[in-house]
Amino acid sequence: MKNYSLSLAQFPCSILFLLYFLTTISSSFSSNFSSSTQLCSHHQALSLLQFKQSFSIQRSPFWFARNYQYDQYPKTESWKEGTDCCLWDGVTCDLETGQVTELDLFFSMLDGTLHSNNSLFSLHHLQKLVLSYNDFNFSKISSQFGQFSNLMHLNLTHSNFAGQVSSEISHLSNLVSLDISNKHLSLETISFDKSVQNLTKLRVLYLDYIDMSLVAPNSLTNFNIFLLPNLDSLILADNEGLTGSFPSSNLRMLDLSHSNLSGEIPSSFENLSNLESLYLFSNFFNGTIPSFLFALPSLGYLDLHNNHFIGHISEFQHNSLEYLDLSNNHLKVTYSIFKQEYLKVLILAKPHNCVRVKIIYIY
Repeated sequence: MKNYSLSLAQFPCSILFLLYFLTTISSSFSSNFSSSTQLCSHHQALSLLQFKQSFSIQRSPFWFARNYQYDQYPKTESWKEGTDCCLWDGVTCDLETGQVTELDLFFSMLDGTLHSNNSLFSLHHLQKLVLSYNDFNFSKISSQFGQFSNLMHLNLTHSNFAGQVSSEISHLSNLVSLDISNKHLSLETISFDKSVQNLTKLRVLYLDYIDMSLVAPNSLTNFNIFLLPNLDSLILADNEGLTGSFPSSNLRMLDLSHSNLSGEIPSSFENLSNLESLYLFSNFFNGTIPSFLFALPSLGYLDLHNNHFIGHISEFQHNSLEYLDLSNNHLKVTYSIFKQEYLKVLILAKPHNCVRVKIIYIY
């Protein structure tokens, strides 16, 4: 009994020693295991670190972040030598191969020129690349972008790229979405048609703010983008050089807002029979709203505010409408609008001084 009491007294110390021993061994094993099983390869980590070193960090927030309250922070600050790059902010790797497949540096405060010899272009396995809302100091869109043969999503919006849109984009035959919206980029019909003719998988294309003054008259009619078999969303907002009519296409979403368009809505819009969303606000359209617009079978979102439309609103022939903005026009609305079963938002009046806004929410 005496011996049992002695061993019992010593028992807590034995447990503490055992726990310390196991913790030490486990920590050492985990450290060695972690260092030997880093998912990211050395050459990829080095390429990313060189990319980081080629840019400085903006001292003040990007204007878009300030105005629209986006979260902005320098993602590359988390990139440290000797750590697994697959765990760095904005970096995603394939879990089996360890290859960097996604680089998302949206609002990352990067400041500097993106040269054609940048180490970024050695990441050949990228499937998604987002460089939007940084400041690349009027860099040209390098022909090296054409090396990203696996790329499915490319977003360069509002990052101070400049010059002509590079024809090497045509090499990115796996692209599903492309956003090159930059007000210092310019577009010329023939070169851009060459750029997009191989993008047969493309579904979403953003070209807002691009200078289209070099686009020939009526060139929209012959634009190859309308021949892309899978394109369903086309954003051409804030483009004052747009002209021409729209050929038949499979588009489901079209945005032509803030594009200085005038006259009546072209009859060629009737060719866009698959439209679900149409944004024509803040232009100079006038006359009556054509009846074929109310006959589009799948139209769910229609925004016509800030134009010069007059007359009565025709009755919608299909029961698909969810959102309708007719404010800042000279229209007479009939009761038939309220028969739309799925209509949730109806905006009829929005004075320029924004003091009173008549918005009807229908549920």
